[in-house]
Amino acid sequence: MPILVTDEISVPAHGGFFEEGDNWEAYCTSVAAEWLTELFKQHGTDLFSANVRDYLGSINRDVNINNNIKTTAEASPDRFFAYNNGLTALVNEFVHPESPSDDFGIRGLSIVNGAQTTGALANSSATAVSLAKARVMIRFVKCSDQRVIQEIIQFNNSQNKIEAADFRSNDKTQDQLRRQFKDIPEAEYKGARRGSEKDVIERRPNLIATQTAAQAIAAFHGKPSIAYNETKRIWSSDEVYSQVFPEYISARHVVFCYSLLKAIEEAKLTLMSVPAAQRTDSQKKQLAFFQRRGSIVLMTTAVASCLESILGRRIQDVWRLRYGSNLSPREAIAAWRPGLNAFSDVETECDEWVGEVVACPAGGFGDVGEAEQA
Repeated sequence: MPILVTDEISVPAHGGFFEEGDNWEAYCTSVAAEWLTELFKQHGTDLFSANVRDYLGSINRDVNINNNIKTTAEASPDRFFAYNNGLTALVNEFVHPESPSDDFGIRGLSIVNGAQTTGALANSSATAVSLAKARVMIRFVKCSDQRVIQEIIQFNNSQNKIEAADFRSNDKTQDQLRRQFKDIPEAEYKGARRGSEKDVIERRPNLIATQTAAQAIAAFHGKPSIAYNETKRIWSSDEVYSQVFPEYISARHVVFCYSLLKAIEEAKLTLMSVPAAQRTDSQKKQLAFFQRRGSIVLMTTAVASCLESILGRRIQDVWRLRYGSNLSPREAIAAWRPGLNAFSDVETECDEWVGEVVACPAGGFGDVGEAEQA
């Protein structure tokens, strides 16, 4: 979890105190909200590089914490210090002032708790005068022990609900996937990382939801129970996480798995759109299956288990399966449709998660291929 903002920064705080403990030391003080907003405008989400989330935006509702932060800064800046929990930031070094009248200095900065406060202040309508009045408590922590740093990040995040996936957002595998997804057309993958630097909560039409991707991968690789019943374990258990997101997973394989699950969802919706009086016996049987809990996940596992029969050849490494062309998720979903038609007369038994798939003809799945061995 690198600190991306590595500049030497002057902290306009006169008065504070040092604390130290096992493998850490900290300087506690308060700063003007104006200083924080300028940092955010200069560095954007790089300011939160070691955090589990970026700024999550705000909604104009009383129950939205970030909206309330903005309202306080705008209407009651003199009370901001008393109302707000304050910030925790990791630093690389302390730069001690030569005299009491000099500003305190730091080298390197990442806010690990307070991204919401910082983002809300920077996106508020508060005047410069109000931001100068509003004071924010902040503690700068220096630590070189990676285990302690991870625990500082984990234990400092509690204001907005933390999800298990948030703590994988800085994982090297998720970072690798985020980079690879930049080459996938019409696709956005946040890799367990939520938020951005924008105040408005946006709808992202090309976003592949991290949870759905994890569910699709687990189902594709023969873990339907985990995919349907225990999705939190994918993120909370190191063992399960490494099985669903091994280091060698690729963005194009994620698209391959994800598009299969979404194509099966689409097939279910298509069946449901047929008026009941017009459904064939085959369609009625299929719909009866799809109306059972976990049917989409189980069908994903079933199709994946039949791929050698469908393709008519041995698959050397199922983790290297992908479409030969660099398809967008939308195109990949469409590419699954002809092959899924082969399952229109499937007889399925799903008691105790057992599925028997009959008649899996070869062909119909487009340019499915395996990546070359590294």
